[in-house]
Amino acid sequence: MVQSNDALVERACPVCGGRERKPHWRKRELTIVCCGSCGMIYANPVSAGMASGQFYDDVGKEFYLSPDKLESDYAEVRFERELRLFREHCPRGDVLDVGCSSGAFLFQLRKRWPADYQVLGMDVSGPPLDYAESRGVPVARGNVLEAELDGRRFDAVTFWAVLEHVAGPGRFLEKAYSVLKPGGVCIVLVPNFKSLAVRLLGARYRYVYAQHLNYFTSRTL
Repeated sequence: MVQSNDALVERACPVCGGRERKPHWRKRELTIVCCGSCGMIYANPVSAGMASGQFYDDVGKEFYLSPDKLESDYAEVRFERELRLFREHCPRGDVLDVGCSSGAFLFQLRKRWPADYQVLGMDVSGPPLDYAESRGVPVARGNVLEAELDGRRFDAVTFWAVLEHVAGPGRFLEKAYSVLKPGGVCIVLVPNFKSLAVRLLGARYRYVYAQHLNYFTSRTL
């Protein structure tokens, strides 16, 4: 939960940088606005801890390493869709998973195709990375925007349910581009703000909450 005494940070539109906006939804402590220039839906203002990513290091052990969460993440079927999609676009090579949490996606990738991939997981939250290492997943710690990665280049960079959590998603995509090999792929998974569930439920949709700073459609993504 976001602490009530967190400082609040005003944001420009994370897609076009515009400052003109109009109210879209209000849900408890969360204010969601619509960019007047490009139509992007995003949270504004947001807590400083969310904007910096410090929130995820603070709650990493409590949430990401709970027994229920680990059981769900490491279940054989958890990344079935993602693995099928990934395999189609990257049949082998070096893989960087940004926001890897406890490393479950990379663990399953190497478990199924151990000879085909060299992997690296990265996250700002320390305790989940400790767990990932305990399961044999190589990790790098810290914010990928500041990482040098020893000049390493990748055949694929993945963001599984990550870009909705970050204040500047465009900067993360630019970083991904900078570390991809020629012909490499960047794979992004985010909730769809034009989905049937959103249209039916509105602000009651389960993924409208404080940890989600950005609400993408296919157009704004």
